[in-house]
Amino acid sequence: MINKILTFIESHPSQMNSMDSLTFLYLLHTWKKLSDTAAIPEHIRIEKYADGKVEFGRMGILFVELANHSEVFHTQVEKHSWQYHSDSKTLNEYIQFVLDNLVFPNVSEAFNVLSERQGSKFGEFAQPEELVDLLVKIADQDNPESVYIPFTSGTLLAGVLGKKANQKLYIENIYLNTVVLELSRYLDHVSMDYAINNPIYEPTFVDLETRTLNQFDVSVAIPPFGGIKAEKEIANIRWDRYRVADTLNGSSRNGEIALIEHTLSQTTGRAIFVISHGLLFRSAADWMIREQLLANKQIEAVITLPGNLFIHSVIPTAILILNNQCSYQDVLFIDASKMVKRVGKKNVLTDLETILQLLEKRESVEEVSALVSYKELNANQNSLNPSRYIVSVDDQNIQNILEAHDTEKLSNLTVLQRSQLIKDEEADDGTEYRMVMTGDIPECGFLTTTERVIRVKEQKAKAETYRLHPYDILLGVKGSIGKVAIIGDIGEGYWLANQSFQVISMSSFNEKEDAIYLYMYLKSAVGQQLLASITAGAAVPQIPTSALKDLVVPFKERKLKERAIKHFYEEIEIYNEIEVLKDKISNINKHFFGQES
Repeated sequence: MINKILTFIESHPSQMNSMDSLTFLYLLHTWKKLSDTAAIPEHIRIEKYADGKVEFGRMGILFVELANHSEVFHTQVEKHSWQYHSDSKTLNEYIQFVLDNLVFPNVSEAFNVLSERQGSKFGEFAQPEELVDLLVKIADQDNPESVYIPFTSGTLLAGVLGKKANQKLYIENIYLNTVVLELSRYLDHVSMDYAINNPIYEPTFVDLETRTLNQFDVSVAIPPFGGIKAEKEIANIRWDRYRVADTLNGSSRNGEIALIEHTLSQTTGRAIFVISHGLLFRSAADWMIREQLLANKQIEAVITLPGNLFIHSVIPTAILILNNQCSYQDVLFIDASKMVKRVGKKNVLTDLETILQLLEKRESVEEVSALVSYKELNANQNSLNPSRYIVSVDDQNIQNILEAHDTEKLSNLTVLQRSQLIKDEEADDGTEYRMVMTGDIPECGFLTTTERVIRVKEQKAKAETYRLHPYDILLGVKGSIGKVAIIGDIGEGYWLANQSFQVISMSSFNEKEDAIYLYMYLKSAVGQQLLASITAGAAVPQIPTSALKDLVVPFKERKLKERAIKHFYEEIEIYNEIEVLKDKISNINKHFFGQES
């Protein structure tokens, strides 16, 4: 039926946009319901205006009269959105369509389908149906009577949650389509209270007499991936909700952190969030909130989701399940990133029952899930990145290989320094630096030249801090993940690396030999697999510094080092021979007609 409705809207163009047109059709459908149940006086029932009997100018007056009998129309009149730009002919075609089609689909589902079709125009309000289904089933595992839905754009989540007769929803967001919510309340019998408000600053659902926040059984949120903006200072005035966010005023991460802390403050049980994947492993503010949640033992599970589930965003996402009544001594990680199928132009989440069973049984399954103790999480810098704990067969094979060797953490062997942005000041009297870009890395990985030149004057002190030296190792940690190079004899001049590299300098006495060995290890099949296992992010892959520090290196075996160094020089000879052969091939192509060069 939704396709029939959308086809009708497309075939009856007016000055209304498609979202307004769908809203208008559902308002007319509500008018029909009110008329059928004799809930409104006879003189304003819809059948009185069938067969082209209503003029466009009369519609606004009718809405005002209907507002006396239904909150749906009262909300509409308050917003003056009944003044649709249409004409009497189109209006009567809409009315006739409603009279001819007695059954309309669920309000929230219809608006969600339209939001998906509209792409970027209304895409932020579209919620993947299968993901919403999974969130609702997770929430329903606790049989909640009250469900809190803060910060969530779109109405599908509320529409699906509201199907249970014994549940009441409490919805709070600064951007709410109140007309759609009222339509859901009346047509789909969704029990709800809602408020257009940003609860970060002043929550709506409170008990003013006792000066306490109302408590809900379960919370579910799909917040905007750009984060909730906290444009003014967040303070603990009155409600005492914030521990981390209260220290982050001015930080771009403040809003998302406050969202989590606020939601937990109004939830007695589970608080279920769809979050950007970076929250699971980033440093600074994200590390602080993870530390607090782990210290309070509030983290129940983390589920990695497939990429591109949302039509308006390619940001990798995950489900974070927190619980104020959590009694577990470990966290369950589930990798659902491969539980996906392609339907048309979008990815669709699959295997929902598998995920639900894993949540219920809390068990480790090879390559799918892992139970990780709080102690291990603390030892891994509070990282909640599932790929760090769910080990593939290939990763397990590599671990078996490494267990046969005496290993050290990379941070114990080297100094790690992430390259920083140094701008070209183009100053004639500035110092000249050569900038290594990812495209400069030769196939052999031994770097002796680079193309780009910048001039630095005001940033000279900063540039000197990040200047490269012979036998520094460059590792691509953003974008071109795993690309490895080793700096040769620079000679005269100064070199810098661009921001996509981590610069690794040896701390040992045998700097040259150890650097060559480490370079060969990082570019080996084992090294590359290890780097892939600590890579996070899908839209922009990156290796967090904290994870790189813990990378294990077999470092104490002399024979292993000697073999790697021998292979390094053999590789250089082979690549030199390849260059000679390339020159010969080039000459053959140049002299096709036998002319001399």
